[in-house]
Amino acid sequence: KCSPFHTKSKCYLSDLFQTQAFAFEVRQVDEFNKIAEYVYKITNYLSTNNIAHNMTIVKGDSFSSSENVLRIFVWFRQSVIKGYRFDRCNFAFVELSGFMPIHCEDVYNTLTELELCEHLNGLALSSEEQKRIKDDVKNLLDN
Repeated sequence: KCSPFHTKSKCYLSDLFQTQAFAFEVRQVDEFNKIAEYVYKITNYLSTNNIAHNMTIVKGDSFSSSENVLRIFVWFRQSVIKGYRFDRCNFAFVELSGFMPIHCEDVYNTLTELELCEHLNGLALSSEEQKRIKDDVKNLLDN
């Protein structure tokens, strides 16, 4: 689920989980360089401010149609050192993009969506921190 975030840069906000992401889509190859500049601005800001983040690039449907596009997600989240484990899975960046590697058949057969969502939501920054980051990123994208 992505909703428009910044019109000028065509940036979206993925807010399906409490851990949010900035999202872009590349529809035409000639858009890539400009979108890469926006992604750089965001990731440079996050790095400079020591804010943990991950980036994923995947093919999929557009946020507004069924057109096939290249989607770029930049998640901002709590810092995790040595991976975040709960008793049955290890959370890293791919889980935030919708892929959940399960290494044990028993876990695969018994893990619930609710359990998974609770742990993904546990990676979220406070709502105050998220608001500050989103406000800062809007200002960056305006320039």
